[in-house]
Amino acid sequence: MIKGFFDKKYDAIRWFKPSLNIWDGYKDSFEYLASPHTLCEFTLEVLYPGLLTGAGLPHGVNGNGELKLGMQFDHTTGLPYIPGSTVKGVLRSFFPHMMSDWGGKQNFTEKDIEFFTSAIFGKESENENSTVQNGDIFLDAFIREIPEDGSLLVDDYITPHPHPLQEPKPIRFLKIAPGVKIKFSFLLTTTNNISGEKSLTPEEKEKIFKEILLTVGIGAKTNVGYGQFKE
Repeated sequence: MIKGFFDKKYDAIRWFKPSLNIWDGYKDSFEYLASPHTLCEFTLEVLYPGLLTGAGLPHGVNGNGELKLGMQFDHTTGLPYIPGSTVKGVLRSFFPHMMSDWGGKQNFTEKDIEFFTSAIFGKESENENSTVQNGDIFLDAFIREIPEDGSLLVDDYITPHPHPLQEPKPIRFLKIAPGVKIKFSFLLTTTNNISGEKSLTPEEKEKIFKEILLTVGIGAKTNVGYGQFKE
């Protein structure tokens, strides 16, 4: 039954397509709440073999043929999404490395990069409230568009081999299908260094964030190709 529901040729999947437009209605609200932040958005398309989000949230009941890995679903729409905390974590991890290349043109020193990383993402010792109030805000990433064939969620398998002389035991899981487009949104401010001589604008941050996601991807199993994007 589950397999039939998530089959790309199953008409029920197409029901989701019109509902994706609901996010357009929130844009004015975000822009109103953004001050003094700037609302920055970009949309990326999932590449083959797909995207795994929430794999560490199992929903299994030890039944035959069940999905062994979890999936992150939004409580309001029921659609899969990428939490803002996940987006922030990936960007924070690779921001210093990306800035080392990108910031060279701006004469950013290692001290500048360290300062900007703390100013944008917050220090690890800071609580969440101080980061949200004084720094940039990383919103949840939602599905913006699905392919013409209606594919949204499809199943896949991992086939671990417990022993060289034994048959593999396939592990079934759910993934976001290739071709699905995901919108990433941020509320960003201009960040100045201590001297005020160097800065990062919201537009520059958006460019860096997009480059990081296009380079390293997001979600589980990125080391074997999942979670990769194109513009």
